[in-house]
Amino acid sequence: MSSKEVALWALRTGRIQVEDTDVAKVIANRMADAWRKEEITDKQGRVVRNKHAAPISRIDDEGKESQEFVWDNLETISYEHAVLSFSNRRGGIRDDVERLRDDSASYNDNHRPKSRPRIQMNFNFEADEDEDAGAA
Repeated sequence: MSSKEVALWALRTGRIQVEDTDVAKVIANRMADAWRKEEITDKQGRVVRNKHAAPISRIDDEGKESQEFVWDNLETISYEHAVLSFSNRRGGIRDDVERLRDDSASYNDNHRPKSRPRIQMNFNFEADEDEDAGAA
């Protein structure tokens, strides 16, 4: 059963109540997913992401601080927004690599059939970059 099927069942049976703020979050997430996929070709012929999100802290009317992501286009992005956006994306990549390292180590230590070799993860991406550059 898919998560969508479970969600529809939960809505239909009243196990989940949806508020307007929840709907707004879903729509905002869909917009962000679409913006993340929007690409352009730059003057050097590289296909690059057009829209870039930067984390911004906001204070609401009640004085509560929250973080949201503000998007801008590559052609109009400020230097400060670019630094925040690229740093945030790099942090996400680092977090993904750490999680993959831990997941693969846990699998190797706890779930890998002993007759099979350990799965070795190489996190040096230079060879991949060299191969990609050769294909271009």
